[in-house]
Amino acid sequence: MTVAVDYKKTPDLPHQFLTQQNGLLAIKLLCRITRALQKHRGASVACLDGDIKFAPKVLGLQGEIGKYLQVLEQFNRRNAGLLPVNIVEMVFGEWATIVDGWQKDEVVQNYEFHCHLIEVVRKLQRTVINEYLMTPLSDKESAFRQEFEASLVALTNTIETIAKLRGLATHIAEVETRHNDLYMRMVFLLKMVVQETSGLYHLLQDLEGVSSRLSGLNHLALQQTKTQTLVALIQSDIVDSDTVTASPDAIFEQATAIIDIYWKILDQSIALTEDCIYQSFTDG
Repeated sequence: MTVAVDYKKTPDLPHQFLTQQNGLLAIKLLCRITRALQKHRGASVACLDGDIKFAPKVLGLQGEIGKYLQVLEQFNRRNAGLLPVNIVEMVFGEWATIVDGWQKDEVVQNYEFHCHLIEVVRKLQRTVINEYLMTPLSDKESAFRQEFEASLVALTNTIETIAKLRGLATHIAEVETRHNDLYMRMVFLLKMVVQETSGLYHLLQDLEGVSSRLSGLNHLALQQTKTQTLVALIQSDIVDSDTVTASPDAIFEQATAIIDIYWKILDQSIALTEDCIYQSFTDG
């Protein structure tokens, strides 16, 4: 029989260590869910646009997300109080709504449902960070922990903005029309991507504890160049062109390559934080 642990009532060091380990495990799982939802948003929009080659991808992602959510449910049941039950239930309810009705949705509805669900999942991430990961096991860990929070929030913000841009720009290139609300959102996201990637670059360069140990940061300058190339492609072939001439496949592939590198940097940041927790525990 598994006994649920109330992590809010365990002040001693070993329990605090286990709490933080479970917090990191929750963040890893929530990142997996976010990434899969972003892919499902793009693939389902492509299907609604008539690109049936994405249909198997949609089904595969639905199975993947379903398994992740089963793990999330079991994880929260065994770790009572770690994740707010009402928010977890919201994730399940919204995902069920998407799966049951996405084929009958308009593109804009499908896009908005996914965006809202992803934001709910990211809210869970921020809750875990603030309540279970921001109390260091030692004084020297405190600065690194604050840097981890800043890098995680900034990275997930940037990833989601680029993922949104990927979905909308690919959709507009596929249907070859600029006369709708989604086009205006895409133009706004173009500006946001430039601002956020620039801000992320400077933030991570300034975080001494993180930047000195993240090998993925070597890709940041190249990431900025790739992002500028993607923005220039969308600007020239969709926004400034008399007709939409952009290749949806080219936009999707370029954006995905950028997003994948940012996810790798985020994975490294989580792994380094776990190492830091272990080191602080054994040194304490």
